[in-house]
Amino acid sequence: MSAIEDDENDIEDEVAFNIADEDPFSTNPAPVHRRLESTNTILLKTIAINTIFILLWYSFSLSLSLYNKWMFSEGHFDFRFPLFATSMHMVTQTILAGLVLLLLPRLRPKPEARMSWRVYLLHVGSCGIATGADIGLGNMSLRFITLGFYTMVKSSNLVFVLLFAFIFRLERPTIQLISIIAVMTVGVIMMVASESQFVLIGFILVLIAAALSGFRWSLTQILLKRNEATSNPFSTIFYLAPVMCVTLIALAIPIEGLDSFLSSTIWKEESWYVWFLILVAPGVIAFLMTAAEFFLLHRTNVVTLSIVGIFKEVVTIGTSAGVYGDKLTAVNLSGLVVTLIAIALYNYIRIKHMKMKIMQQQITGSTSTASLTNIKSDIESGTRPAYAALPTGGDELEMQRLPPKFSSHGALSELDEFIDYPAEESAFIRGPPKA
Repeated sequence: MSAIEDDENDIEDEVAFNIADEDPFSTNPAPVHRRLESTNTILLKTIAINTIFILLWYSFSLSLSLYNKWMFSEGHFDFRFPLFATSMHMVTQTILAGLVLLLLPRLRPKPEARMSWRVYLLHVGSCGIATGADIGLGNMSLRFITLGFYTMVKSSNLVFVLLFAFIFRLERPTIQLISIIAVMTVGVIMMVASESQFVLIGFILVLIAAALSGFRWSLTQILLKRNEATSNPFSTIFYLAPVMCVTLIALAIPIEGLDSFLSSTIWKEESWYVWFLILVAPGVIAFLMTAAEFFLLHRTNVVTLSIVGIFKEVVTIGTSAGVYGDKLTAVNLSGLVVTLIAIALYNYIRIKHMKMKIMQQQITGSTSTASLTNIKSDIESGTRPAYAALPTGGDELEMQRLPPKFSSHGALSELDEFIDYPAEESAFIRGPPKA
């Protein structure tokens, strides 16, 4: 698990990727003229690009949800093999990801970055198995419990996302973050609360699925940000989808029955285009949705992605109430308000965090702890004034006075609490020495 344990080398916050350059898919270091842009300009560009990926994710996700409702519900097409169908969608995703990598050589992993079978089975394999099991156990639980009860229990995945983000050091534990996630989880449970019969086996299945969901999203972030072979969404899909396909088939055989699937009358009664609709079209939509989702995860982090997903559920519930006349109780409406408030608070903290990261990068030229350590060492040894540490690009530093907002005594209290150092260590960024 070296890629998981190597926290010192490559934990990058969203800004390190977001302000890389004008190309939103690039991971190259930011040029100096970009680093020295105003904090608000960089932040607005970051939010705008992230919003595009969020809208794409929402659009493809909604399309896939509507398609699945038509395909698997009894009143419509009534296809009774969702696990087998989803495994075929993974085949489609693998082929499409391979085509993208074939047509766009710059997205292919470098020869020296290609992973060994051991790394593939350990890192990619565990992520793919967790993803497939999440989908499979979630679908299996619906045999025993209602959709409303399923949604209530599955909303606990926010807690598991946060837990695994702490375990893998993708997030720093803070009282603020833990409190917001706790309030949001309560809000989501209230939002979807309904009178449902409790069935233990269904509850256990969906709870395991929720835990696996938190686990697999943390692993996916690690693959995207710490492994060169899976450093972009298309290579990640290319490596992950085959494992997910095998996992889903392994679950589908005992649950749905291989004989029942192969002998289904649909293969004899329907034309070739029906097969296409079942096996290929949703795979294309799922590929586009997953690519948008992974791009968003690459640019942000696993907790942010989960909260964006919760907001999507809020929009879906509100739309259903307005369009289809779904009734919301007082508890549901209260949960909706609580969830929206928690999401707003999280976004406020995240934007503040992003601003601090941009300021840090403007001072040091990097968001890494190593960069701060080097500058701190130079200042302490007397080779560089504490008030003259602006980078000019590469490894060079221009000796000039910091802007007033950075150089005045006590003005960096917000930055001090943000930098990954104890307060006494981050105090090395000071104003000019007194006369």
